[in-house]
Amino acid sequence: MNSTDFAIDSERLHLRIVRLEDAKALAKLLTPEISRWVASWPYPLTAEGAERLISSRLDAAANARIWPMVITARADGGIIGWLRLEQSENDAGVLELGYWIAENAQGKGYAFEAAAASVDAAFSRLDANAVEAGAQPENAVSHHLLKKLGMREVGERLVYTPSRNREEVCRFWRIDKPA
Repeated sequence: MNSTDFAIDSERLHLRIVRLEDAKALAKLLTPEISRWVASWPYPLTAEGAERLISSRLDAAANARIWPMVITARADGGIIGWLRLEQSENDAGVLELGYWIAENAQGKGYAFEAAAASVDAAFSRLDANAVEAGAQPENAVSHHLLKKLGMREVGERLVYTPSRNREEVCRFWRIDKPA
């Protein structure tokens, strides 16, 4: 696995590899409004369900280039969200970015700060050539964030969403490693 001590720090945030003991906090933070935008986090989610999700992500990380992380506030260490970087199945040099922020932490720039720090780490520490992210066409907030990161829109494709057991159209964005 990518070392369990892998972490990313920004001005206000600390991102670290998720642990099983984070399950209860993550389950409490997940709401229907968050779940509607994310592929792998169903609502309602129990602590046991969150443990299963975390365990599967950690198992996958043992055999692949995937970094499943919680986003914590440096001020108090509290978990405020989730972020993952994962090697693309189609291109080993591309890392896929996914994230969500708890409703009570939204509107404070945390998602942008976490995403920007993770893109920087993808290029400087994880040897990625590019980072991609996708969001449903109706998710204007995520599209704004991805554009603000300097990503360019690269098209739409169908994505399987385990949380809803169906394929959904997503618009994808990409940023290439600076020369």
